[in-house]
Amino acid sequence: EDRNGRIVLLTNDTHNNLVAYGKPGGFLAAWENRFPAAHGFDISEQQGEDRYWITDHDVQVVSMCNADGHELRRLGPDAVASKYPDLSKYHPTNSALAPDGDFFVSDGYGSSFVHHFDPDWRYISSFGGTGNTPSNLNTPHAVWIDTRSGKPLLMICDRGNEMLKWFSLSGELQRVVPIPGAQPCN
Repeated sequence: EDRNGRIVLLTNDTHNNLVAYGKPGGFLAAWENRFPAAHGFDISEQQGEDRYWITDHDVQVVSMCNADGHELRRLGPDAVASKYPDLSKYHPTNSALAPDGDFFVSDGYGSSFVHHFDPDWRYISSFGGTGNTPSNLNTPHAVWIDTRSGKPLLMICDRGNEMLKWFSLSGELQRVVPIPGAQPCN
């Protein structure tokens, strides 16, 4: 739900990547056509306005737009090129914005890393990746900032390992909840 009370949905149909409905369920608007594999969608508030964070795993971007769809920032694969000798192994699926303005991008359909960026969109670090330790990830499909305890943690839907995992914002594993038989997506 955005600041105006619209229920906004993300689709991978480039005729209408974004679709808005009123709370009673009536159609309000459809717009956007740049995201053929639109996958992750989050709404944040910055400077009193909604910011729509759209992740597309085929175009390999995280795009921050205003509520009208005007792109304000774009994070392409070049932002993680130092981590990937082969950028075809990078396919971001979701993003999460921390209270301090840092943000995280999950590479759920690529190499299973989570990438950390500062408020100026500069790369800080990566963690996770495939492997056999508890802090490794296998299809980190979605990320979310969990502030319920008062200390922000990054919660990751580790789909391939059938777990929910919480990490500190600096990438240290804090908690694991196995959910056998499930593949958490969001």
